[in-house]
Amino acid sequence: MAGTMRLEGTREMERVLKQLPERVAKRLVNAALRKAAKPILDEAQRRAPVGTESKGRTRLRRTRSGNVVVSKFANWR
Repeated sequence: MAGTMRLEGTREMERVLKQLPERVAKRLVNAALRKAAKPILDEAQRRAPVGTESKGRTRLRRTRSGNVVVSKFANWR
């Protein structure tokens, strides 16, 4: 899927982030990145194969708090 994207306001955003304490700025940037990545994660989960049996694989799952963790499955054979 090819396309173009135009992002405006980056200078203003950078100026505002520099005025905030570093800890607060990092928290805001991380929250924005998580929100932007959510559609990608949802689409990957939608396309991922689903089975009833695990063969020593791992899978991503979302916790109740919204964090994504890797679950490791053991071989059951």
